[in-house]
Amino acid sequence: MKKEWKVSAEYNGMRLQQYLGDVLDHSLSGKKIKALIDQGQCFINGKRERFSNRRVQTHQQIMLISHEEERIGDIEYIHEDEALCVINKPPGIVSDRELEKKIGGYLVHRLDKDTSGLLVFAKTKEAKENLYNQFRKKEVRKEYRAVCLGDFLRKNGKVKNHLFIKKRWHGQKIWAVSPSEKGVLAYTKYEVLSFKDSYSLVALYPITGKTHQLRLHMSSIGHPIVGDRLYGPETLSSSGARLFLHAFKVTFMHPITGEKCFFEAPLPEEFHAVCAF
Repeated sequence: MKKEWKVSAEYNGMRLQQYLGDVLDHSLSGKKIKALIDQGQCFINGKRERFSNRRVQTHQQIMLISHEEERIGDIEYIHEDEALCVINKPPGIVSDRELEKKIGGYLVHRLDKDTSGLLVFAKTKEAKENLYNQFRKKEVRKEYRAVCLGDFLRKNGKVKNHLFIKKRWHGQKIWAVSPSEKGVLAYTKYEVLSFKDSYSLVALYPITGKTHQLRLHMSSIGHPIVGDRLYGPETLSSSGARLFLHAFKVTFMHPITGEKCFFEAPLPEEFHAVCAF
C-alpha cells in the first residue's frame, strides 16, 4: 500500500499520527501507524519522517507506505504490535529470509516447511535479542498437535534421547536416534487427547528444540506422524501430502512490556477431516 495526501487547512497543526488515522478512516490502528512511522515508512514533502508527534502543516505532501497488501496469501496474522508479529503459517512455506522480508520482521525460531502453525517474528533488533534469549534459556513454552498412527498404550509419556545426523538427502539433514549419548539431547513430553480409526490426536511439548525432534521422537516409539515421508511410511495417509504437525500454542514474555503473552492457532480443517476429532 502506498498512499499520498495533501494536508488541507482543517488539519493544520495536527499531530502526524492523528492525521494519518483520520485520513485513513482508522483502517489502521494507532499502534500500526506509529510503527510504520518509526520504521521510516512515512514521508513529508519527500523527506522521511520518523516522529509521530510532528505537527503537519497546510499544503504539505504526506506519503505512507505499508506492505500489508504484499503479504503472502493464506497466512493468518494472529497478533501484531510495534515489537512483534505472530502468524499462523500454512504448510509448504519455508521459514527463511524471504519470509522475513515478506512479513517485515526477524525470525526468532523456525518451523519445518511442512509444519503449520504459530511462528513468531520480532519487529525490532531489541525485541529480536530479547526473544532469542527467551528461546535460548528455554523460557518459551510451546505446544504442538499431531495426528499419529496407532493407539498409544501409555496416554502420557516422555521421549528423551540423543540425536545425530545420519545422512543428507537432497540437501536436507536426516536425523536418527543415537545408540549412545553422543549427539544432541532431545526431550519431548506427550499426551494422547483422543483415538479414532487407527489415528491418535496427540499434544506434544518439546522441552528442547532440535531439528525434526517431534517427528523423530514419535516415529521412534512406533507412532509416526501422519504424512511424514522422512521418518514414517510414505503410505501413512491417503488424505493428502501434508505433514499432520501443527504448532498449536506458544507462551512467552512480551519483549517490551514484560507481560505474559499467550497465542493459539486453531487446528487446520484437514486435521478434523482426517480424524473426525
